[in-house]
Amino acid sequence: MGATCRLIREERGLTRDTSATRLGISRSHLADIERDRRAPSEDLLEQIIVGYQLDLPLARHLRELRATADTLEPTSALREAVTTNPALMRHLQRLHERGELAAYVDSAWTLLACNNAFRESAPGLNPGTSIPVWMFSDNARRLFPRWPHEADHATANIRGIVGRYRGSQQVQTIFRSLRPIKEFGLRWNDGVHTAYGRDPSDLMHAHHPTGRTSSYSLTITNQSEHIFLIILSEHPGRDIETIDPS
Repeated sequence: MGATCRLIREERGLTRDTSATRLGISRSHLADIERDRRAPSEDLLEQIIVGYQLDLPLARHLRELRATADTLEPTSALREAVTTNPALMRHLQRLHERGELAAYVDSAWTLLACNNAFRESAPGLNPGTSIPVWMFSDNARRLFPRWPHEADHATANIRGIVGRYRGSQQVQTIFRSLRPIKEFGLRWNDGVHTAYGRDPSDLMHAHHPTGRTSSYSLTITNQSEHIFLIILSEHPGRDIETIDPS
């Protein structure tokens, strides 16, 4: 909480004195919050959200950081819940027959099960693998022509995951795996952008094994409290020449 509040203030170019005045608290009170010496009250947290004009995802992130962390079941238990459910597995197969890439993930974006179309399109991404961690792999760098954009988005999603599930095994796995990776560290420390899922209009571009580049929209639906179905639907008529490399 403290580091996030400090980064928000610094990102807006505000001094601690200016921010304290804006929030209606003393400079020392704000310093204590930013140094994690004291947590903001519920009312003060709302003052921070309004005072810094936070967007909805970042406001949600701060509220989740203040709340007690939720427990996320172990990956093995969630995978078993999916793979032993015939209806869920049949649905993956039907989506494969329609040519759609589909997978079940948990709330921390750990891959639980996927259809063959998804598996063939994402080298190295296997059940039990953290998708945010995989996004920083060599396979992902080769797959996505706009890899920096995908890495930024993965980092924003990790921040959202951490707020609610910071004590869970899956979050520990994410940070244990990504901590040594310089590109992740730079993104994590460079700002506070937070995301929950993905806007369907933000197309994901990926190289196809045949050499062409496909563009996909991502949709997410709840299957249970901690299990989600993700579907990547291809958008025809896009190739690598039309993709902004930024």
